[in-house]
Amino acid sequence: MRAISKVIDTFPDGHHKMAFVIGRFVKTHLDVLKLISEDPDTPLRPKHFATEQEARAWLDQKVDWNNTPRNIQEEISITYKGLDKEGKALIEFKVEANQLTNTLTYLEKVLSENDFARENYMKFSMLTAREKEALRYIVKGHSNQEIANKMFVSVNTIRTHRNRIWKKLGIKRFNDCVKFATFFD
Repeated sequence: MRAISKVIDTFPDGHHKMAFVIGRFVKTHLDVLKLISEDPDTPLRPKHFATEQEARAWLDQKVDWNNTPRNIQEEISITYKGLDKEGKALIEFKVEANQLTNTLTYLEKVLSENDFARENYMKFSMLTAREKEALRYIVKGHSNQEIANKMFVSVNTIRTHRNRIWKKLGIKRFNDCVKFATFFD
């Protein structure tokens, strides 16, 4: 991955104009994050770190409920109670009664997205590098012709990539395509 560089230009009136040059994969990642941030129904709020070590340290921390949707920011207590006789985890939630529905809805979405990531990682890893590149352009809404021009291949090659992506991922709709790109790329 290319390092981030910046270009600063100073104008005669003292104003500065700054641009950051980032690798195309970082740009794609940021574009997908923009899609997430524009979707009010997803609880995903990705964090950014300079190193994997910083990311892992953050993941090991307790949940920061200040970054959850506003409707469940009220006082909540989550306690791990151990395992039952069947080996299933017992978790106790204490939340204001009027926030229970919102809290459960939020947790259901988080668990659903976690299940999606766990169940579909292998499907995504079956894509070739060129199919993943095509997927990035598809998610951005580019047409087959535009993607072909950017990847320096024929439109028929892009159609083939698109068909193989859909088949390997087992998807039928564009929204499913975005979901894969969001979680794995």
